[in-house]
Amino acid sequence: MSTRGTPTVSTRTVGTSSSSGSAKRVPFADQLATQRAELVALGETLERPVDLQTCHRDLFADNVLRTADGGLCVIDWENAGLAEPAQELCLVLFEYSCGNMERARVLYDAYREAGGPGRIDRPGNFSMIVCQLAHIGEIACRRWLDPARIADRAHNEEWAMEFLTQPLTRRMIDDFVAALSD
Repeated sequence: MSTRGTPTVSTRTVGTSSSSGSAKRVPFADQLATQRAELVALGETLERPVDLQTCHRDLFADNVLRTADGGLCVIDWENAGLAEPAQELCLVLFEYSCGNMERARVLYDAYREAGGPGRIDRPGNFSMIVCQLAHIGEIACRRWLDPARIADRAHNEEWAMEFLTQPLTRRMIDDFVAALSD
């Protein structure tokens, strides 16, 4: 933390030595430093959920599997609980549209036609996915830095890079809201 309370990102090397005996530089530090201001600013979009209903709360692609007969099966229900459907919907739209607003519109329209209760009308609807991605990024960075997890460093670097190379930004949120608001 800086003295003003704004998070800082250091590009310093970490004390854990590589096999050659030299310290290893955090490979994603520059990219993290470049995105720091946007990551902090995303906090301004956060809203408390309202209209709570039971939701999955972890509908990322790795938790939706195709069945042998071509259907879909949602797994990993351990995080299920109360949430705002619109916020979970934004997670799904971000994950499955890959930033393509036409695809997001098709998904959103299908959801609404099926009777889904969530509606996208403001940046605060994206609070769940903003928090989840920030948490995923933090975990990946902390695990990469953890000397007890050196064996997992390549995996954690990939995880951190996924977070940094496919970011959710305020501009993207504004694009989603503009494309999906009625």
